[in-house]
Amino acid sequence: MAWEVVSHRGSADHLHHLDLAGDRRSVHLMSIDGPAVALGSTQSDAVLSPTAVTAGCREVTRRHSGGGLVALTPREMLWVDVVVPIGDPLWRVDVGEAFVWLGRAWGTAIDEGRPPARDKATVHRGASVHADLGRVVCFAGVGSGEVMVANRKVVGMSQRRTRTYARFQCLVHARFDADETVRLLAPHLRTGPFGERLSERLDRGVGTVEDLPALLERFLSALP
Repeated sequence: MAWEVVSHRGSADHLHHLDLAGDRRSVHLMSIDGPAVALGSTQSDAVLSPTAVTAGCREVTRRHSGGGLVALTPREMLWVDVVVPIGDPLWRVDVGEAFVWLGRAWGTAIDEGRPPARDKATVHRGASVHADLGRVVCFAGVGSGEVMVANRKVVGMSQRRTRTYARFQCLVHARFDADETVRLLAPHLRTGPFGERLSERLDRGVGTVEDLPALLERFLSALP
């Protein structure tokens, strides 16, 4: 079954709210016009520091899928949305298992771009790890289907399900600055024991991929 591949460009808010419903498999390549911060569907604006958001000229948007916030910077990350209609052989009723085939495709794409002796990409399955941190910042936690390399999260994913399709939002960083992300948070989240745990996790637990165009090409080839 072939994949339809579509490119989109615009503000982060515009791209998050595109209607991507369809009756066939599709991959959507998202290019943002400017820096932004995307909140999860249930997050309050109170998690943000308005001063830091303004200083970074970041647009604030909210996605329909769950999880924590993600800092989005043009040319420093790869954002891909994958849509699978209900009834497709890749559709899974179990929400956690629904990510696994997609994580494997990303893992294959990552491994094919690395020397054979290096750590292999692994797909997380089961209960979330560092779930309390991940509810604040996406890349601080690890959920089902997300991809790890050497204990660092390389591919973050979230999911929106409707009666007719599942939309998987995937993001890979080429550059990640833990301090920059923490500065976007309100003081009560970046200070104290919680803030220390969050900063340490982001500093040690996030991986990057330098050549994003090559990774994308390998990912599209790895899709089932």
